[in-house]
Amino acid sequence: MHIDEFKDLFYKDTKNEPDKNRLRQHFNSFYFSYEDFLLSKVSIKDKILEVGSGHSLLLNYLKLKNYDIKGIEPYSEGFESFTKMNKIINNIFKIDAIEPEKIAIENYNPVNNYDTIISGYVIEHVNKWEDCINSKLEMLNNNGKIIMYLPNYMLPFEMHFFIPIIINKKITNYFYKDRIKSFEHENDCVGLWDSLNFVKLRAIKNHLKKHNVNYQIDYDYSYRILKHHVENRKKKLNDLNKYYNKGNLFYVLYTLLCFLVDKKILKIIKFFPLFFHPYLKITINK
Repeated sequence: MHIDEFKDLFYKDTKNEPDKNRLRQHFNSFYFSYEDFLLSKVSIKDKILEVGSGHSLLLNYLKLKNYDIKGIEPYSEGFESFTKMNKIINNIFKIDAIEPEKIAIENYNPVNNYDTIISGYVIEHVNKWEDCINSKLEMLNNNGKIIMYLPNYMLPFEMHFFIPIIINKKITNYFYKDRIKSFEHENDCVGLWDSLNFVKLRAIKNHLKKHNVNYQIDYDYSYRILKHHVENRKKKLNDLNKYYNKGNLFYVLYTLLCFLVDKKILKIIKFFPLFFHPYLKITINK
């Protein structure tokens, strides 16, 4: 099944769901993840582990495409809408959907190691992120790779909540606690803020150097994901009125972002220092 056909069926299957907008947000996230997966040139012969399977859409779609893939989900709080996805996948594919194993990566003991490990927006949610990376390296075959996605906290902006970071997490929470609480309830992700560790790229680089592994950072990734966000949300700018009025600085920043993406001006971000990149894609090679 082509991904666009899957999208049409998914939208049809969720049209009467009371939380269809949230479910479709999950689908749009999966759509981008699959496109980026193809860019990563993962071999269909690879043994793959997805860490942070969440809604399990990528896990099940790749399985349907005959990839040898296993999924685990270390983040157990919030995101109750994830549990609806298996039913939807069952209806569309007429198969029993694969559920990711609910377990922290540090506690996961695979029978065999993996050729490719995909870790999408997980490392910023774990208390001991160093142990998380160590565990992935230990279960990676020689010449294998880890494809890791995360927000860039060198940039003083929290991209989950779309708020500036004021000095540190505690002070930011003081000024934006109402916005944070509202966002978590609106998006079915209570506990998301508490889970964030604000890990910075510098610390990750230093940790990887200790293990003597090579890594590459994709300087095009921020533009691709921002373009994806804008294409899926620019028609819903009025949704921002839940949190901001049209005179608010954040509303202005978002409309500016839409303009920069539409005119392809933002493509030049790949030439900027990483400080200006809101998202990171790091490929670690063993």
